[in-house]
Amino acid sequence: MRATYWRFELKKRRRVWPVGLITIFCGLLLIGGFFWQMHAQQTYLAQYTAKVRAHVAQTNRLVKAHPELAKTVSGFDTNELKRLKDPAAYQRWFYRVVQVKVKGNQRPGELLNSSRVVFDIGSTSLTTSVGWTYEEYHYLNQQHIASIFPDTLLLSKEEVDRADPTMAASLQTDNRRYYLHGWYYVWFLIQQNAVIILMLIACLITGRQMAKELVNKRAHSDWLSLQGVSTGRQMLTQGGVIAYTFIQVIFGPLAIALVAAGLLRGFGDLRYPVLAFRNTGFGIGSVMMPLSQYLLESIILALLLIIFMTVLNLLLATWFKNSWIVTILSWLVVLLSLIAPPMVWSPLTYFHLDGVVTGSIGQSLNDPHFTFQQGILTLLVWSVFCLGLLILSLFLQKRNVFGTKS
Repeated sequence: MRATYWRFELKKRRRVWPVGLITIFCGLLLIGGFFWQMHAQQTYLAQYTAKVRAHVAQTNRLVKAHPELAKTVSGFDTNELKRLKDPAAYQRWFYRVVQVKVKGNQRPGELLNSSRVVFDIGSTSLTTSVGWTYEEYHYLNQQHIASIFPDTLLLSKEEVDRADPTMAASLQTDNRRYYLHGWYYVWFLIQQNAVIILMLIACLITGRQMAKELVNKRAHSDWLSLQGVSTGRQMLTQGGVIAYTFIQVIFGPLAIALVAAGLLRGFGDLRYPVLAFRNTGFGIGSVMMPLSQYLLESIILALLLIIFMTVLNLLLATWFKNSWIVTILSWLVVLLSLIAPPMVWSPLTYFHLDGVVTGSIGQSLNDPHFTFQQGILTLLVWSVFCLGLLILSLFLQKRNVFGTKS
């Protein structure tokens, strides 16, 4: 009976909402975003190469007109131009330049000419950004992992904010990353809050499922009760169908994008370092976490968010019995997460998967409590709280119905 009932609910849902088509459509949109990344990388490399080439030509003309300046020219741009053609060679060269800065062996003629690697002591100090980047490249070299090309600095927001507008714009333009491998592209999508957008689409579908069961005097529910299906089993099955729909709409497109990007450009390395912030015992410090851990923790938080939204959906449907009200309220909960201030015990905070998993929320607030573990605890507590309200509401409604009949 349970398996038959489950299949019936899924088929009934599919006749009303073509969830599979929506999943495929969203997946195609994400694949389109991947091609946009490829185009953006090619465009940037062409523009940057032309800029470096123009600077080399200008330097050569200056040296030709004034031979005495030849000794002061470092050849930095010429070396960069040669290595831009080979990602592996560029990685080795980029790491050497960053390493020179970290060690404090300043060679201004070499270090002040690149748009991508800027270190101007007089106006902007990028010691934090350079330190993070060196830490990343040290990890890459130890693990023999190729960096994301073109190589870039891991910019500190505080240091960019302190820079003058022209330099800040240059830093942000010349230090973008292009995630052109399967796992890296999923990482990029999580950073861009794609999960929240997909969750809004899922809310549009799931908001109608349970609420429609409760209209028209619960005709469908009453019929199931006569067949021996308990209220608890009905709610559990409905919750399972809603959660399954969330999983399809959120993880389905991400899986499609992962496979497409992986087949086109390779899947990348799950050991790739992700900049994260942890409580080191001496305050919040930077660490490099493997991409596999980042993705696993993001998936776990996303699943807990689905559980929370499923129970909330059932609760709202029980209270209002109107599919559009349930949908709108579910949307408001997700949208509020975009503007609500971070609070440790607020479930809205943990919709920001990247900020929680990397610890960047805690780092920006200088509060070590915004962690992945705290996210698990918070979402579980709120899910249990909403479940308790749901059970209480059903109990009171059942008593009210019996009281009315008597």
